[in-house]
Amino acid sequence: MPVAQSGIFALGTGLHSYLEFDLLERGNPLTLVQVIASLGEPRMTTGGVNLVVGFRPKLGACVAPQEMPAEVSDFEQEVRGVDGYTMPAT
Repeated sequence: MPVAQSGIFALGTGLHSYLEFDLLERGNPLTLVQVIASLGEPRMTTGGVNLVVGFRPKLGACVAPQEMPAEVSDFEQEVRGVDGYTMPAT
């Protein structure tokens, strides 16, 4: 992608945070989606706070299987870089 997505890297924001959550076995996928979807953020982009949320296709398939295209799948293998560097493929 030649240009960053504006909702993720908004103009005027110098710092970014990335949070990743795991659903516990006893957790309810629909409840997780509803709680995270209810989070709010101020409607500003220049020097303000932006909130962008994404869900793994596997979670989407649990919550709304009729809405998930069949060809969409999770990233299952870690990303491998030079000198043995690896990171999760989320």
